[in-house]
Amino acid sequence: MRRGGTDLTGVYLGGTDLTGAYLGYANLTRAYLGYANLTRAQLAGISLTGADLGPADLTDADLRDADLRHAYFGDADLRHAYLVRANLTGALLGSAAPEGWTRDANGLLKRASTSRDSQGHEN
Repeated sequence: MRRGGTDLTGVYLGGTDLTGAYLGYANLTRAYLGYANLTRAQLAGISLTGADLGPADLTDADLRDADLRHAYFGDADLRHAYLVRANLTGALLGSAAPEGWTRDANGLLKRASTSRDSQGHEN
């Protein structure tokens, strides 16, 4: 966590409406955010190590540079979430998957294959 972030280790925010909230660089290690609405939340650099986010709404959330190690996402909605440089080591995504990704037969994430028509447009 970078300096200046609020320490909210272990906080219970289940079901809380945090639409558009700024929590950048906060420490939410082992926090409970199940059923929370984090749509369009600014979470860049946040630490959610070991946090429970299943099934939070993270639509359009900014999670760049976030520490998501060992976080549980369950059925979290990650549509359009920005996950550039986020650390997902050991994270349990359950059925949650960022847009453009699918699961293989073993349940592992992989980029969704797209087919193209004769003019090169994605189908």
